[in-house]
Amino acid sequence: MDKQSAHESRQTDTVSAVASTAGRKSQKGASAIEYVMIIAVIVIAIALAFTQTGLGPAVTSVFTEMGEQLDTGD
Repeated sequence: MDKQSAHESRQTDTVSAVASTAGRKSQKGASAIEYVMIIAVIVIAIALAFTQTGLGPAVTSVFTEMGEQLDTGD
Protein backbone atom coordinates (compact mmCIF):
# COMPACT_ATOMS: atom_id res chain seq x y z
CA MET A 1 0.00 0.00 0.00
CA ASP A 2 1.48 3.34 -0.95
CA LYS A 3 1.51 6.41 1.33
CA GLN A 4 -1.48 8.08 -0.34
CA SER A 5 -3.67 4.97 -0.04
CA ALA A 6 -2.64 4.44 3.59
CA HIS A 7 -3.47 8.07 4.42
CA GLU A 8 -6.88 7.83 2.74
CA SER A 9 -7.57 4.58 4.55
CA ARG A 10 -6.78 6.18 7.93
CA GLN A 11 -9.03 9.14 7.13
CA THR A 12 -11.87 6.81 6.18
CA ASP A 13 -11.40 4.83 9.40
CA THR A 14 -11.42 8.03 11.45
CA VAL A 15 -14.56 9.33 9.75
CA SER A 16 -16.27 5.97 10.30
CA ALA A 17 -15.30 5.96 13.97
CA VAL A 18 -16.57 9.49 14.50
CA ALA A 19 -19.82 8.74 12.70
CA SER A 20 -20.48 5.61 14.75
CA THR A 21 -19.69 7.47 17.99
CA ALA A 22 -22.01 10.32 17.04
CA GLY A 23 -24.78 7.81 16.35
CA ARG A 24 -24.36 6.24 19.77
CA LYS A 25 -24.45 9.61 21.51
CA SER A 26 -27.76 10.52 19.90
CA GLN A 27 -29.20 7.17 20.97
CA LYS A 28 -28.14 7.81 24.56
CA GLY A 29 -29.73 11.25 24.40
CA ALA A 30 -32.96 9.80 23.10
CA SER A 31 -33.14 7.29 25.94
CA ALA A 32 -32.55 10.05 28.50
CA ILE A 33 -35.45 11.98 27.01
CA GLU A 34 -37.59 8.86 27.22
CA TYR A 35 -36.73 8.46 30.92
CA VAL A 36 -37.69 12.08 31.59
CA MET A 37 -41.00 11.57 29.80
CA ILE A 38 -41.73 8.41 31.84
CA ILE A 39 -40.96 10.23 35.09
CA ALA A 40 -43.18 13.13 34.05
CA VAL A 41 -46.10 10.78 33.39
CA ILE A 42 -45.58 9.11 36.78
CA VAL A 43 -45.48 12.47 38.56
CA ILE A 44 -48.67 13.58 36.83
CA ALA A 45 -50.39 10.29 37.75
CA ILE A 46 -49.37 10.67 41.42
CA ALA A 47 -50.51 14.29 41.49
CA LEU A 48 -53.89 13.34 40.03
CA ALA A 49 -54.24 10.47 42.50
CA PHE A 50 -53.59 12.80 45.43
CA THR A 51 -55.95 15.53 44.24
CA GLN A 52 -58.83 13.52 42.76
CA THR A 53 -59.17 10.65 45.25
CA GLY A 54 -58.75 12.47 48.55
CA LEU A 55 -55.55 10.55 49.18
CA GLY A 56 -53.61 13.77 49.81
CA PRO A 57 -55.29 14.72 53.08
CA ALA A 58 -55.12 11.12 54.32
CA VAL A 59 -51.37 10.95 53.75
CA THR A 60 -50.92 14.38 55.32
CA SER A 61 -52.78 13.31 58.45
CA VAL A 62 -50.66 10.14 58.76
CA PHE A 63 -47.44 12.16 58.62
CA THR A 64 -48.84 14.78 61.01
CA GLU A 65 -49.72 12.07 63.54
CA MET A 66 -46.29 10.49 63.18
CA GLY A 67 -44.62 13.86 63.68
CA GLU A 68 -46.69 14.55 66.81
CA GLN A 69 -45.81 11.13 68.24
CA LEU A 70 -42.12 11.77 67.61
CA ASP A 71 -42.37 15.15 69.31
CA THR A 72 -44.06 13.72 72.42
CA GLY A 73 -42.02 10.52 72.48
CA ASP A 74 -45.04 8.18 72.48
